[in-house]
Amino acid sequence: MDTVLGTDVSAAQGHGLDWKAIAATGVRFVAAKSTEGRSYVDPTFDENITHAGALGLITGSYHVFRPNADPDLQAQSYFKAAGARVEMPPAMDFELLGGVAPAVALARALRFVEVTESLWAKPCLV
Repeated sequence: MDTVLGTDVSAAQGHGLDWKAIAATGVRFVAAKSTEGRSYVDPTFDENITHAGALGLITGSYHVFRPNADPDLQAQSYFKAAGARVEMPPAMDFELLGGVAPAVALARALRFVEVTESLWAKPCLV
């Protein structure tokens, strides 16, 4: 099986990444943070996918899921920000419970996946 290298990026790395240097490392795809919670849109998302795509890298996005926020609104916000902009299937980054009971967090995460898959008409990477 061949290994395909990719990377994820977000505002945490700042603006103006050296995309030529990133591509020179052998990276073939990039997953850029798109959204988080109900309304946050990563301020570097457009810049990152535009520059990565211009160098022929496959573009993807991810949403940072917050279980304490409405999963339907999160899925809609994510789709609005990234749905038509990237090539890869949608992806959910789920790290924190946010004070929500684990069973409730799981149910909300599954609802987010269900709505996301419906909006994107693609399976969601979790």
